[in-house]
Amino acid sequence: MSRIPAMTPRSGTQTTQTTNRSRTRSNLPQAEPKLKIGSLDSVNERLTTAASGNTLRNSQGDLTARSNNTLRNSQADLTARSSAGDDEEFQQQQRPEAVDMPFFKQDPFTDVVLALNGKRIFTCRALLAYHSPVLAQLLSSGSVKSNKEMDIPDKDFEDFVELLAYMDPRVDYQITEQSAIALLPLAEEYGIVSLKRLCEQTIIQSFRQMRRGKKPGALPVEISLEYLHLADKYDFPGLKNLVTDEFVNSEDPSATKSLLESELISEHVKLTVLDKKVEKVHFELDKERRERTAIETKLTDYGNKRFRRPLPD
Repeated sequence: MSRIPAMTPRSGTQTTQTTNRSRTRSNLPQAEPKLKIGSLDSVNERLTTAASGNTLRNSQGDLTARSNNTLRNSQADLTARSSAGDDEEFQQQQRPEAVDMPFFKQDPFTDVVLALNGKRIFTCRALLAYHSPVLAQLLSSGSVKSNKEMDIPDKDFEDFVELLAYMDPRVDYQITEQSAIALLPLAEEYGIVSLKRLCEQTIIQSFRQMRRGKKPGALPVEISLEYLHLADKYDFPGLKNLVTDEFVNSEDPSATKSLLESELISEHVKLTVLDKKVEKVHFELDKERRERTAIETKLTDYGNKRFRRPLPD
């Protein structure tokens, strides 16, 4: 891999150019007084100067060609080495760095092994039982209590690694919306209340971030349906209120139709959203009726004052 030459500051460049021009001028032959055309010395001097100039140009051209060939050969050699796998340093830089979790290997405190799809996680019974009452009951059962290995069927290995990363205090775990959505089924199944609450807060924060700078009802219907499904499935009242407000204020005519046709939303939540929309319509109609009544009252008062005649004496 060729190195990029260091850039020279602009002021330094001007100084260098000036110095080079001065040197070039000093190296040029000084102008001699014009000789007569027929002078033999003048002809010899011109021939000598021309020959030296050609020699200098040829030397410079040869040096440039040799340097270009050397550079091309070096680049070709580097490409061949990296493609053939001979350059170990190059391969190490391109190879992704594996994440080394503490529960990927056995330690003196390991007393249970979780087996998932042929892969193993080494952890501690007390840690699992502290976070999950369901796992505590499984670990205290007869088959698992006498056996050091516990099989976890029908679970994704990466999702369970996320779960152990949340549980293990040795891991500086930072949850994201994507990991929260992946962890919600595990938190629900194993009764991990603290994790479920953390997932709810993370998803609500992400939804609010998505709505920031937009008026209510501006989000696409598909996105609102996904969040409403999460709120309905895992009983998140805060998220449910936010998404319901999004549907109520949506100006998309297909929003209500998509909500009613969705098979992921329960009938109770659908009725709740429709009731909120009806309440908003009634509120807007009442507001319009009050404004119209106020205008009619003002017009009537104005007409009575204008056409009222004074009584005769």
